Amino acid sequence: MASSMIELITVLTENEKILAELASALTEEQRCIVDLDLERLAENGGRKDEIAFRLTSVREECRALMQQAGSELGLNEIPSLSALIVAASAAEQVKLRPLQRRLVRLAQTLERQHDMNRMMLENSITMIKRSMALFGRLLGGGDSYGA
Repeated sequence: MASSMIELITVLTENEKILAELASALTEEQRCIVDLDLERLAENGGRKDEIAFRLTSVREECRALMQQAGSELGLNEIPSLSALIVAASAAEQVKLRPLQRRLVRLAQTLERQHDMNRMMLENSITMIKRSMALFGRLLGGGDSYGA
């Protein structure tokens, strides 16, 4: 197994760990939204920023290693991990395919969680706006009783 392929598998595994950590942070975000705990929500936002920074770094390293591994396999351009897996040896494929499946599942989970959290926050904002409009009508009184 080529050294860059071994490094790539290691970095992809680290990527998986970071994505799992992000999924945990998004789950915590959901709890904060449901509990209306803005302080914890802000703290969790900082945690998500730190995770996103680490994820960006790992992905850049992953891209470089994919390019290096592709060059070692005689490929000029690596458009995706799937293309690299096809060109890899059988032993490398055995390690890369399950890892790729787990990464895809995690990415899909993250997308669903993010969409759910966004929807929950949007609904909360809508509820606040409606409450403010109601209070404005009840307390404003400027357009009623002959004013």
